[in-house]
Amino acid sequence: MGLCTESVTLPLVIATGFALIYPVVIANEEKELRKIFGHEYDEYAARVPKFIPKPSLFVEPAEYTVKPGVYRREIVDAMYFVWFVGLLELVEALIKLNLLPVLFSLY
Repeated sequence: MGLCTESVTLPLVIATGFALIYPVVIANEEKELRKIFGHEYDEYAARVPKFIPKPSLFVEPAEYTVKPGVYRREIVDAMYFVWFVGLLELVEALIKLNLLPVLFSLY
């Protein structure tokens, strides 16, 4: 999302914040999952990377079961990102047309 702003500053701020916060989030989630699943989670964690996916470990099932309500909710959640990009593009267009003032610049 930060790259959609077409600036260097915002992506760097987001990446830095993510790098500082995400290790704590991972540790907390691992603790919770160990409480819930115990040894089963330890076996899972031993074969799955914490953060960077490893494509060679990907195994696709023969079929997927889809619950329409869950699927629809996830699509709506993902649409917020698309709407945000559209909003950024609209703001940029309005500024270029001098219909919206530049309040601040990130680069």
